[in-house]
Amino acid sequence: MKRLSTLLIVLAQCYCVAAQQQYPHFTQTYSNPYLINPSFITLENSVEINASYRQNWVKVSEAPSSMQFDVQYPIDPKISLGLNVYNDKSILLSQTAALATFGYKIDVAPFHFLGFGLSAGAVFNQLNRNNIPDVDLADPAVANISNNTNFTGQFGINYQYKRWMLGFSLMDLVENSPFLNDELVNSEKFTPFRDKAVYISTRFNVARSIQAQPVFVYRMTNTDTEFFEGNLLFSFKNHVDIGGGYRSDFGPQVLLRVRISKVRIGYAYQLPASGTNSSFGGTNEFQGKILFKDFFEPTAEKKTTTPNTNTPIVTTTEVPKENPIIPKDTAREEDKQPAPVVTPPVEEPKPSAQEPAVAEEPAAPAVMYKVVIGVFSSQEHAEGFLKKVQTMGYNAILLKPEGSRYYYIHLPDYESPERRYETILEIREKTGFADAWYKQF
Repeated sequence: MKRLSTLLIVLAQCYCVAAQQQYPHFTQTYSNPYLINPSFITLENSVEINASYRQNWVKVSEAPSSMQFDVQYPIDPKISLGLNVYNDKSILLSQTAALATFGYKIDVAPFHFLGFGLSAGAVFNQLNRNNIPDVDLADPAVANISNNTNFTGQFGINYQYKRWMLGFSLMDLVENSPFLNDELVNSEKFTPFRDKAVYISTRFNVARSIQAQPVFVYRMTNTDTEFFEGNLLFSFKNHVDIGGGYRSDFGPQVLLRVRISKVRIGYAYQLPASGTNSSFGGTNEFQGKILFKDFFEPTAEKKTTTPNTNTPIVTTTEVPKENPIIPKDTAREEDKQPAPVVTPPVEEPKPSAQEPAVAEEPAAPAVMYKVVIGVFSSQEHAEGFLKKVQTMGYNAILLKPEGSRYYYIHLPDYESPERRYETILEIREKTGFADAWYKQF
């Protein structure tokens, strides 16, 4: 009876999956938007590793589960590379995929950024036939499912303005079918614009040490199933996030996230939805993040003094003292006459013809990002804002780059060799300038 019920579930699932398996869904996209949009790999400028695990229907022993692992590596402030590996298990069907990602960021205008991301890889579809009775293996719904490997791909674009982030992504660019004959299941033609997602989030200050972050996600799968998800989180001193939300057709959820140094740990629990799903129990999701800021941060080299072999060595001859100083009471009579001082001639140093002097080239300056708190097209307005900031006790500087028509006010005390979103949030909270942002000049 147990195997029969399992078979009925997997057969129903096979028809619901239609012509394709699809990218799994995770709740904690606010911590790692790369989960739903490959272009968000350009969000941070630090190397990071993320891992996620989601267990649906905790009261069901063979309930669907999803695992995900990714590495994000920024080459420079504009180009990032990544690797995303995931496994999505739904009863007897399993999907394992690995995708490589290329991301590119463009500075459109002050505080305006565009990001693009393209992922490509392979996906392996597998059916676990061990739990299916032999008599049912001949069923067309099972016989037409085969273990296979297909290509897969994703594309995403995002727009960032200050604390606002908006993203749109196509989750399946290539058809990926676990069925030998798609016509038995779905006669509709595949289109890459079917499985898509929209992501919107922002942050704003609620109090001096509290920030709020609303997150909205819309997803339509390749089976024309769509859902909406909204979450609201409150961050306390950028160390603890607490919040909750609601996902259509699933129910409410609670969220908790803790930041300890360079490690981020998150947990989400989705309450059982009303109706038949309530007997299956809720859903657990764990997410972890590790940042490797110190390992890849440019460090200033220690200044050491080394002789320049190309520069001739110049020596000077000290003038010897002919007579030592003798106390007056012990000086002899003949020594009382002043002795003439003889100064030997000192030859001028001549540069060597074989070893000409070569000036040492200055070291190339490291890339630095400045914390901009104001941008003006009028010099008068920029100078007025500069005086106001200086009267507040901040060390601020007015800068107008060559060839630019804008005047920038920045805080030199917060310059950094790298640009990270979480760091700028800390600076905003500390200084009170809600529009502060990093910019490279």
